[in-house]
Formats: sequence, C-alpha cells, structure tokens
Amino acid sequence: MNAKEKSRNSFDKQASVYDTSDYSKYPRECYTFVMKALAGIEFDKVLDLGCGTGAILEQIGDTYNSAELYGVDLSENMIEQAKWRLESKATLSTGDAENLPFADNDFDLVCCVESFHHYPNPDKALLEISRILKPNGTLLLCDTWSRAPIRQIMNLFIRFSDDGDVHIYSEREVMRLLEKTGLTHITWTQITNHAYLCISKK
Repeated sequence: MNAKEKSRNSFDKQASVYDTSDYSKYPRECYTFVMKALAGIEFDKVLDLGCGTGAILEQIGDTYNSAELYGVDLSENMIEQAKWRLESKATLSTGDAENLPFADNDFDLVCCVESFHHYPNPDKALLEISRILKPNGTLLLCDTWSRAPIRQIMNLFIRFSDDGDVHIYSEREVMRLLEKTGLTHITWTQITNHAYLCISKK
C-alpha cells in the first residue's frame, strides 16, 4: 500500500471523530496562527488543500464573508464531514494535490494546513499549487515540524507509519522546495513546538 492509500484509509477512519480527538490536536493549535496570517493577505477566492473536515474553511468564511471557499481532500469521508459542516458555503471535492481539478491562475490564495507532510511527491504538488495560483497569488503552508535530531529520527521511522506520513521537512528543505517551484518572497516562522507557517508568492 502506497502513502496516498495509507493516508486515504487512515483519514477515512478518523473522519467521524477527527475534530474532537487527538488526531487533530496539532492542527487545532495552528488555526489561530493561520487566521492571524490571513489578515495580511488580500484574497477573494481561496482553496484549502487537504481541507479535512472543513474547520479552517469555516473560520475563513466566518471572518471573510465575501470570499469564495473551495476545499479538496484525498479522503471521501473527510469531505463528507466538511459538507455537513459547511453546507453550501464552500465548493468541496475529493481530489489529489498532484492533479487539482481547477483552471490555471484560478485562486488568489491556497492554504495547506497540516497536510503537506503526507505528500509523496511534494514537487508535483507545489507545481500544481503554483499553476492554479493567480499571478502574485499566495501560498500559505502550515505543517508539522520538529527540531534536529528528533526530526531525522522521526523521518527514519516514518516510512513504517500506517497514516501515510512521508517526510517532516526542515526550514531549509521547505525553502528549497518552494524556490525550486519558482515561488518567491518566502517567509518561514516556527509557530508552535510542533509546527511552522510559511508564506510565499507566485
């Protein structure tokens, strides 16, 4: 079973209890920082990539009433939870970060919160994100992080995970991936003991 299949199976099983369980402990810690960062970004149309149950989309919609909300997740059960939460407030679909069902230059903003470390081909995912971003569009990337040498040890054993985890990135690795994609004006900030927030422009 490959990483995508493991992720899909794992999140399908977690979906019904995700929001109130330890599964979402670290993502929940990030939401306040994400919302604070959005205050400095101009956008009308936003995609939450790896949207899960739609928790952060709900907060974005409550704060930015006129924004068009979109969400994509690999897990069908997560999308069903998001549809129950958001009803008609967002356009939601099951999909793969490497093959997004959107036109070129479609979004002002793409958010990816606690999802990126599940992507087996981060280069392809970032190219897709860049493709669908409008010129001068913004990628807000918030993901799992740990200090060395704990990070290296975790990455040695992460291949045996049944949850589809692939790699926990250092600041340098994230910066290189974004620069390789052609994204610019990159800022990286550690926001908790377990997460970073990175903002870049197309």
